[in-house]
Amino acid sequence: MEKRCLLNFSKSIVFSRSLFRSAIYLFLLVILFAGCKVQRQTRFTSDKLIPGMNKNEVLEIYGKPYKESSDKDGNGNRQEAWYYKEQLYVGKWYEVNHVLHFENDKFKSLEQGKESPLFKDTVVTINH
Repeated sequence: MEKRCLLNFSKSIVFSRSLFRSAIYLFLLVILFAGCKVQRQTRFTSDKLIPGMNKNEVLEIYGKPYKESSDKDGNGNRQEAWYYKEQLYVGKWYEVNHVLHFENDKFKSLEQGKESPLFKDTVVTINH
């Protein structure tokens, strides 16, 4: 009788380990696929950007731009442009440029720049 109890106990431990291992594998798969998010909408929207925001506020939202330019207009106002790139998937992958315009260190406007496909469509022909 005692042997039978030990046998049942050891079977339940093996089952528990197997169940635990399966749960760990399932958890890892969920984490793996959750990280494969496809961006379908731009992160540069007028919902986040309010005219008059200072440059530090914009930096907190979008980070450092890859390129900046500045000049003064005819009235002596400092005009700046910050350039950002992002990749979007809309049927296929595109690289989209965005330009944020500032006047005297305050956000003025958002312009969507050039968008171009990331990959060229390739046609493969096989001659027999």
